Amino acid sequence: MDDKTITQGQFDVLISYLGTIDIDTLSFEGKEIFVKAWNYVVHTKDLSKVQQLHGLIGRKVVKCVEYMNDYGYTTYPPDYENTDELFGAVCGLFEEVIET
Repeated sequence: MDDKTITQGQFDVLISYLGTIDIDTLSFEGKEIFVKAWNYVVHTKDLSKVQQLHGLIGRKVVKCVEYMNDYGYTTYPPDYENTDELFGAVCGLFEEVIET
């Protein structure tokens, strides 16, 4: 897999979105976006960002994965190709949260 990149500014916006979300209110698709956003940052291979994200949302990600596995969801779709795709999905996720 190719290295992904994310700037510090983009990362700050991402954690401001993901850190405030109550995952118990998310749809199944919302939980999937949450996990895929996590995977994207992990694949940047930027250890400091991964550690910071883990400290902030690691438990939420585990809870999402457990929920998805409870429903037999074991095959994850491909990761986001670039930061535009990532932020498009995360913005959609944030809109879902606002609507609930």
